[in-house]
Amino acid sequence: METQTWASLLVSTGDPSRKGAACDCATTITSEKATTLKNNGYELVGRYLTGNFKMMPSELQTIFANGLKVFPIYETSLIKQISKTEISINWGLAGDPFTISGFYDIETCNIFNFIISYF
Repeated sequence: METQTWASLLVSTGDPSRKGAACDCATTITSEKATTLKNNGYELVGRYLTGNFKMMPSELQTIFANGLKVFPIYETSLIKQISKTEISINWGLAGDPFTISGFYDIETCNIFNFIISYF
């Protein structure tokens, strides 16, 4: 196993010298930002569907027009189950396969009741 792999598994920062192909953006993706990301080798952009950094529906067009892909992130401070159907309807992603990325600081006592049962 090479350094980049074990560093990524061992610490949250991984290998800071490793170039990534995906990023998580808390700010609006403009055409200029999308071009910069694409020119720097990024292929996939994570954008929030909820919370303080919520993506605007028009951003999807900007992301796709610049040859990038998107992964939706559902952020909440409350435990709430959200379905892929709900996201498809609300964000126009129907017919496109996608995974919901969840951002939630969960307590150990809630893992079995809310996380494992969801999957």
